[in-house]
Amino acid sequence: MIVGDGPLKSKFLEELSQVSKISVHATGYISQGELEKTWSKISVLLSTAPYESYGMAMREAVLHGVPVVSIRNSGAQKLHDECPKMITLVDNAQEAARAVEKVLKRPPSTLVVNKYKRDFLKAQERYLKALAKSWLGNLSD
Repeated sequence: MIVGDGPLKSKFLEELSQVSKISVHATGYISQGELEKTWSKISVLLSTAPYESYGMAMREAVLHGVPVVSIRNSGAQKLHDECPKMITLVDNAQEAARAVEKVLKRPPSTLVVNKYKRDFLKAQERYLKALAKSWLGNLSD
């Protein structure tokens, strides 16, 4: 299943059919609410963004237990450093097709997914506490 839409959708689907035998269904645009219901049906997130500073969609995928194949960029690299078993970095379409096929054959274990979720939520809690502390400090000045 391919979720999403954009001006290069047709070209992407054409190129995908040339480098892979994976059968896909393209949904086109879906709302955030529909996406929440769809995560359990997604086997892998393929991120083709050449630039990504944080990788929100990739992090959301990992938190839903969906492995990520991404073009190498700073956001993807940072996420890979945090959970290397959940993200595969690639440099071109052929590598991406091979990586997707590999992930589909051997998805990450539940233990790996749950470890990342725990680590991510702990980090978010630390960030929120630090943010609240800085705000409270600024209020007393």
